[in-house]
Amino acid sequence: MYALSASAMKGGMLDGFNSWMTSWDTGLTTVPAALGVSPWIFAIALAVFTGIMVRRFMIKEANSPKPARLNNRPAWKRPLHVYNAAWMIGLLGVIAWPLSAASGRNGGLGITTPSAHTVDFITTGDAKFMNWGTLLVLGLLVGSFIAAKATGEFRIRVADAKTTVRAVFGGILMGVGAALAGGCTVGNGMVETSLFSFQGWIALLFIALGVGAGTKLWLKPSAAQPAAEAHETETYSTDESLDHNVLNENPSGNSIDATPSKTSQNTNAFSGFAAAPSALMVKDPSLAPSKKLKDLGDGYYALDSLGAVCPFPLIEAKDVMKTLQSGDHLVIDFDCTQATEAIPHWVATDGHEVTDFVETGDASWQITVKKG
Repeated sequence: MYALSASAMKGGMLDGFNSWMTSWDTGLTTVPAALGVSPWIFAIALAVFTGIMVRRFMIKEANSPKPARLNNRPAWKRPLHVYNAAWMIGLLGVIAWPLSAASGRNGGLGITTPSAHTVDFITTGDAKFMNWGTLLVLGLLVGSFIAAKATGEFRIRVADAKTTVRAVFGGILMGVGAALAGGCTVGNGMVETSLFSFQGWIALLFIALGVGAGTKLWLKPSAAQPAAEAHETETYSTDESLDHNVLNENPSGNSIDATPSKTSQNTNAFSGFAAAPSALMVKDPSLAPSKKLKDLGDGYYALDSLGAVCPFPLIEAKDVMKTLQSGDHLVIDFDCTQATEAIPHWVATDGHEVTDFVETGDASWQITVKKG
């Protein structure tokens, strides 16, 4: 949908709209040119600032708890550190200039126009659309497939209805927005910013604002489905009441633990303070584990995140963890590759403990987290 809408904007049915929207031009190109100074001033300043920030976050990372890793994996199958991935992508961005120029394309790394040309070539067969950019897009697909197969992360997935609808409309908006902005997150966020163009830095600012707004609006855990015969408020039986401490304020003002006793049988747990042992207590729904979880017994609860795209496995895990007690175990099944990094980082940061982390098949993992 991204490629189709970009094609529509760059020569298709939306070409007139695109031309009208981009007809107004300030004439400004780059910040150094507008200020009449050498671009090297900005290049050196950006390099120094980047170095300072990298050093700061590397020190912070070194002093942070180390996240759990999958065991017995060769080094080439392990995820790249984010900074290693960054300099490699940056190197590709530099190499793209002379390579694309050699084929007659004077431009840096970009995806929007090449994606549109890929659709144009497929639909028209016109050889002019089979260019460096088109081969870049096709190479991304081939390279991703090879990498996923080699690392055991390839798996055919069929998205559910909600994910499909999001992808369709999100893809359309991405193609339209990238065409209007003169580039995508790669073209503007990396290439144009490196040229210190007004276009690149303004686009990067609004990409950040858009991501932030979208995160607040849509990256939320799904609503728990109520149990078939569950009620908002339940009551304990008399026997349960006799073997349960009440989460309440006793007359002295001290909070009393609400954890049921697993060892006592028919024992009055109310000794030491005034209470009517024959009275039924009201269960507090907020103390019960989330209905999204499957109770495995002995304090273990399962969360099935298979099929959920990132970052939703992490979001759901954070949400249900709030409903568990300290010492409980959360067993998460997921098939989102990014979560192999995101979930362990969250566990380490929030003071929980990974007690088991295994690969259960191609592009599927299971991690067990003990609540701290």
